[in-house]
Amino acid sequence: MPQLQRGLCDPSPLCVAEAIGAFSSAEPHDWRDIDGFLASNAWELRLRALTMLLLHDRPVHRNDLAAALRDFADTNAARQLTPVLEHVDDPALRPLLAPFLDHREPRLRHRAQEAILRLDAIAAGAPDPRPPSQLARERFAAAKGTAEMRIGQLAWRETSTAAVLDAVRGARLVLFADGPLREAQQQVLRAMTAGRPDLLVLGYEPSVESAQRAVIDLAAELGVQTRSLETDWQTLDPASRYAERDDEAAGAINTCLAEAPGRRMLVLRGEAHCLPGGYLVRQLAVPPVVVLSSCFPPVMALGDHTEVAGRTFRIGYDGQLFYWGVAEVMQPELLHWIAAQR
Repeated sequence: MPQLQRGLCDPSPLCVAEAIGAFSSAEPHDWRDIDGFLASNAWELRLRALTMLLLHDRPVHRNDLAAALRDFADTNAARQLTPVLEHVDDPALRPLLAPFLDHREPRLRHRAQEAILRLDAIAAGAPDPRPPSQLARERFAAAKGTAEMRIGQLAWRETSTAAVLDAVRGARLVLFADGPLREAQQQVLRAMTAGRPDLLVLGYEPSVESAQRAVIDLAAELGVQTRSLETDWQTLDPASRYAERDDEAAGAINTCLAEAPGRRMLVLRGEAHCLPGGYLVRQLAVPPVVVLSSCFPPVMALGDHTEVAGRTFRIGYDGQLFYWGVAEVMQPELLHWIAAQR
């Protein structure tokens, strides 16, 4: 706590902003230290303080919230109000949301539309004023958080690439968390083809189709069908409406697998969407084998070598979850810390 208090008084605005952002991790909390920044002349500090107070359900006076909406609506800082809009719950503030409805930032524009629906519902006395898109976003975040925590608690054991390929070769549905592992994804695609390319479908994420092009092109060479998993991504993706995107993807996957006896799928999708127990996976009719690639293994599972590129791990004990390391290394500071612990 003393370090954070010193950070709040630092002459560097960047240091102060970092201290405000880290304040919730300190014990005990005295949020009065943050309240004072609501009157700061530095807009970055003012918005950071407002956001942190609201995110941690601290009381913010209506005048402070109204002032921020009014002062920043037509500035470049307006997009930083995106998380703030989710906490606007006073119908008297509704007129201040009008400028955000035409903002060029899709996510900010969507949150403003959402806030107006919520305020109208509050004014009408609705027992739960949250609009469907907000409820979906909260369900997505809750499922993601629970799934990430579970993965961190499971046992990680290094295994061979062959073991991963054996697991996917016999699976009906494989989710490979998208990342810079195109060669690994191509290996999985070849393993799943297994002489019957007509039974396999490669499902891809249309928002990153160009990045997945190498795997899509290989599927065409092998005679494997390809299928986009979303239709409304151009509207949903810019607004960060991940739950609705996963609703579309889950529907596409379930429909594809039900279309023909013996149909199998390899799905390439961002890791947040592939987590076992996550929002998407909960909707799937067929339990998938999942291959993660972007999260980092527990330090204790790495042994004497901290490089993860190309290394594979089995996570848990049911043989349905694996990790295939991407070509990234840890920060030097972390490497030094690990070495000091040995």
